[in-house]
Amino acid sequence: MNTTIINRTALNDSCHARYNRIVYDGCNYLAVVDCLQPDIRSEVDLIKNYIDTCRPIKQDTGDIYSRIYKYDSCLEFCRKYDTARKYDFLCYDYQDDSYYAACAGSGRYIYKLSCDFTEIDCIQIDVPRAVGKLTDISYDCSDDRIIAAYTCGIFAVDKCTGEVDVLYRPVCDWIMGINKCCGLYFTVVLRCHKYMIVIYDERFSELGILPFCAHELPVNVIDCGDGYVDCLIRKCGKYYYIYRIELPVNIRCSCQVRRRHCRDCRDEVCADMVESVARVECALSHILNAEGEKLQKIIACSDDLETILCANEKVNDTLQNITQLEQALYNKLAIINKLK
Repeated sequence: MNTTIINRTALNDSCHARYNRIVYDGCNYLAVVDCLQPDIRSEVDLIKNYIDTCRPIKQDTGDIYSRIYKYDSCLEFCRKYDTARKYDFLCYDYQDDSYYAACAGSGRYIYKLSCDFTEIDCIQIDVPRAVGKLTDISYDCSDDRIIAAYTCGIFAVDKCTGEVDVLYRPVCDWIMGINKCCGLYFTVVLRCHKYMIVIYDERFSELGILPFCAHELPVNVIDCGDGYVDCLIRKCGKYYYIYRIELPVNIRCSCQVRRRHCRDCRDEVCADMVESVARVECALSHILNAEGEKLQKIIACSDDLETILCANEKVNDTLQNITQLEQALYNKLAIINKLK
């Protein structure tokens, strides 16, 4: 299959994290990463130990835990989320606006996560031991089910009951990753000691193969659009890139359900803040109008100077409070200007 690389974007690896999976939810990229928690000793202890024993201390790599990194559509880092447990796989549910996560070590459980990645439900699935280790999960937007890939099989999981249907059992390939997109299965397979991305239709008839060089390892398929597919590639087993690869004309996937067409997050926040300022300003205008009518009514109905002065003093108190609120609104608009 003749393929063309449209774009290649390097991911920031300053935190020495290991990217497991990246998913696209129509607005942001969510990366599941393994982070190290090393028990690093001081340099004084290292030097003292080396002088005494003439051999260096081996650094303890510590425990591995996972985090979820959020990137915008331009792959600019937004924020990170701590997780309740170690996750290896993640997928986005376009119907419920939620996420599903799983761990390779406990392939019989799939956890449902809210938008802030807190666990809200757990699905227990029953698959034969012969299917091997869990290697990936994906959301099937056409059937509203979860696709679970194991080294020796692909299964469809009901979100409510956890019932499992066998979709595909390979003969000699090992399934290492999967992404279901609008009737197409993009699977990462290990075939003849080489990793490649194999594209299947609904009946698992092979449509094409995206091969890679020996020093490039396809980690997973992130997203599929009309005429392209995004893949997470680990180059030389160390450096991570997102490749956008053009698909052949006979292979097209355009799923409108999966596209939220959302705005940039900063633009959305700014729009909400400006709207809130406008609402407060509208309320203040009604208050000022009411105070003016009240003062006119008192002047027209009373000739008592003390009554008029008392009403005027109360109006002044209201105006002072409004002035303080206007200063707070001005500061809010200044923050919006900085965000833009």
